[in-house]
Amino acid sequence: MKIVITESQMRMVIESSNKPTRKSEILKKMWDKQTKEKGYPTFDEDILGYFGIDRWTDIRDYGEFFNDYIGGEEKTMEIIDNLSINNFSTKDFPEMFVGGYDFDWRITNVYIKDDVYKIECQVSDGGSVTIMDGRHLSLEDALNDDDFGFEIEGEVSGVIQDCLNSLIYPRTGIMVNVYYVEI
Repeated sequence: MKIVITESQMRMVIESSNKPTRKSEILKKMWDKQTKEKGYPTFDEDILGYFGIDRWTDIRDYGEFFNDYIGGEEKTMEIIDNLSINNFSTKDFPEMFVGGYDFDWRITNVYIKDDVYKIECQVSDGGSVTIMDGRHLSLEDALNDDDFGFEIEGEVSGVIQDCLNSLIYPRTGIMVNVYYVEI
């Protein structure tokens, strides 16, 4: 079936899709209030859930809406740059993010490629991991193990990504990708 619409009807469709919805207006007022009280707004998927926004694609769209609200790419890079001056430790994050890992790291580079924020990090010497069989190994020994070293390498990147997203996502509405980790 083919539907034919006039040019003016097409303009109406485009204009209505660009107009803010009642939900977006309420969210902006909430973020304005948070900014007054805390100095910055917070992107919270639980709040979106109250509005019935629970599909991943919709959440991502509202994340981009939030990111535009805070100032877009420039503000996001500023937030990440401010975090980059810190050294991080798995001890500072909830167990659900770090599992049996104990190590420190720092952000060494941040850039955007294909609309994805990519972060490079460096892990400090001296970390450790408790593996599934209960053994506690130095991170270096675990990485050098022929049976599971490659798995540990991927998990270290995953731990860093989860930890950084727990800091960056609520402030920007954008998930970052830990692209490279020097261990």
